[in-house]
Amino acid sequence: MLGFYQNELKRLENEHTGLRILDNVKNGYFIGPRTIHSIVKEELHRWAANSQQKQFTIENHCFGFIAKTEEKQLIEICSSHRCLVQMKFEAINKSYSIPRSRLDKDAVKPIPSAMSIDIRVGDLATQSVDMVVVCSTSYNLMKDILQKAGTAVQDEVNAALGSDKITYNGYETAGGQLLCKRLFFLPWTTEQLDNVTLRQTIQIFFTTAIHHALETKKTSLAFPALGCGELKYDPNIIAEIILEETQRYANYNLKILIVLLPNKSEDYRAFCVKLAELRQKTSLKNPTELIYPHISKHFVYSLHWILQFNSIFYL
Repeated sequence: MLGFYQNELKRLENEHTGLRILDNVKNGYFIGPRTIHSIVKEELHRWAANSQQKQFTIENHCFGFIAKTEEKQLIEICSSHRCLVQMKFEAINKSYSIPRSRLDKDAVKPIPSAMSIDIRVGDLATQSVDMVVVCSTSYNLMKDILQKAGTAVQDEVNAALGSDKITYNGYETAGGQLLCKRLFFLPWTTEQLDNVTLRQTIQIFFTTAIHHALETKKTSLAFPALGCGELKYDPNIIAEIILEETQRYANYNLKILIVLLPNKSEDYRAFCVKLAELRQKTSLKNPTELIYPHISKHFVYSLHWILQFNSIFYL
C-alpha cells in the first residue's frame, strides 16, 4: 500500500498537524490526534480494501521471452496502473522433430541418412531406376549392358568411345530397352591399387556420378560394386569405401542401390555388415528430435496486503 498510496498518505500528513503515517503504517499503526483518528483509520481501510490479489499463468512461449528480457518495463507498466507485480519463470524442455530426407517427393515416411542406401544381388542392367551408372572400363559389364540396351544405345556408345567422348566427367545416354531411364558411362581404373589410391579413385567415381545425378534431377541411382569383380579387392575394404562415400549424399532425396554380382555371398555379407554399422552410427549422430528449453510458465501476480491498523493518538 505504501507503494500505491504514498502521495495520498503524504497529503494526509500535511493536512493534519502531528499526524505520522508513513513511518509507522508498515508496522500496523499510525500516530495522530484523537480528533482525526476515525477519519484516518477509515481512509486507510478503504485504500487497503481496494487492493486485491490476483494470480494467473501465461504459458505462451512468445510472452515468456518478452517477460524474461523486459521484466523491468513490465513492472513499470504495472506500477503506473497501481499494481505491484512479481514474475516467476519456469523452464521446460520442448521436443522438435528434425526434418529428414525422403525417398521421393511423395514419400510419407521420413528416412535418416544411410537409410536410402540399399544392397542388391543381381543384374545391374535390370534395375528400374532413373539412372544406371556403368563402369566404361569394365569390358564384361559394358558388353552386357550394351547388348541389353539395344542397337541404338550400342551404336551411340561405341561412337563416343571412338571419339574419346567418354571421359572422367562421364557420358549420359538413354536407357534404350532397359528398365532404367538413363545410362551414365564413367571410366575407372583397370589396375591393382594401394588402399589410399583405391579409396581416392572410388570416391571420385561415385562423387562424379552423384553430382551429375543431382544436377540433372535424378532421384534414384544404381551402381556396380567396383573392385568386387575381376580385380578381386577385399570386399570389406570396398564396402567401407563405397558406403561411406554414398551415405554422404543420402540426404539429397536420392535412393542409391549398390548392385553385387550373383554367387558372391562373401561380398554381400561384407556390404550388409558395413551398411548396418553405418545406419547405427548415423542414427546415433543424427537424433530424430531436438530438445530445446523454453521459458513457458509465467506466474504473474499482484501483491497487496489488507492490514489491521491501530492508532496511537494523543489529546
